Amino acid sequence: MLNDVQFADSLCKQENSAKKTFQDLYSDNLFYIANRLCYLGVKEEYWTYRTKKGYSIKVSDEVTDAYFWLFEKALRLSCKFKNKGSLEAFILKSLASSYTRKDWIKKVTKVTGYIPKNIKSMGEIYCTIFTLLQYKKDDETIRIKLDLDEFSYFEMKNDIVQELVKKNQLDLIEDYKISSMTISSDNGEVVYDHPDKDQMTVEDLNTLSVEMMKIHDIVESFNSSTKMIAMAYWGKGLSADKLFSTLKEDCTELLKAEKIESTDDVYTFVNKFIDDFYALLKKVNDDIDKKGARTIIENYFLIKK
Repeated sequence: MLNDVQFADSLCKQENSAKKTFQDLYSDNLFYIANRLCYLGVKEEYWTYRTKKGYSIKVSDEVTDAYFWLFEKALRLSCKFKNKGSLEAFILKSLASSYTRKDWIKKVTKVTGYIPKNIKSMGEIYCTIFTLLQYKKDDETIRIKLDLDEFSYFEMKNDIVQELVKKNQLDLIEDYKISSMTISSDNGEVVYDHPDKDQMTVEDLNTLSVEMMKIHDIVESFNSSTKMIAMAYWGKGLSADKLFSTLKEDCTELLKAEKIESTDDVYTFVNKFIDDFYALLKKVNDDIDKKGARTIIENYFLIKK
């Protein structure tokens, strides 16, 4: 059995046995990523690939091309492996990154600096924000660069995210996740099994599983002021009193937007957020109760912070 360094060396040399082993091990991952690269919501002929976990991935001619393009990219990446972490994590994280998505778009369109049509139609400032997000600039840097107040910036960023989610293109600005968070019910309690971040496996879905990306999409459907307050409350762990006093001092626009005039209103906001999230979550997984929805939100914002 080869160790990671030896396996990487064999892949770099493009030895047939190593190439076959790599495809045997990671064909599910490659097809999954290839499908994500090519999905544009357009109906076309496809064949169905069954993963080792037993679910289906639609494979068109373009997805097949992307699969082999990713495989060749994986071989090149193996030559850069420095034995820092596992080879699997090194290659799969690189293939699943937004940079790989951009490289694929450049290959297919022959155009650099790609901006989706729906973002272009929103106006020049939205295109600028989109481009800066692609270059992984943080929110504060973008906001200051464009001389935007905090509320206006996050409102526009939220509009961009909403458009990208509609077209399944969020990974143009965010590295998409392959792993999911498995949620199981144990006598009314919600138990989390969050995969190791270095382990990028494609998990089968069942009635007691909710993909993190689905949860992400639900949260992204809320407006920007709602998300910012929710992040402060759950992600930063602020009490209702502390949250209200902090926002009253620094971000009065957020309080006005959510009609928060007192600490009691913060509790009202929290309960309404849970109710709205739970209603949307029920459409994805009917087995989770409201207590479970609250637990999901608490953990989601802790992971995202």
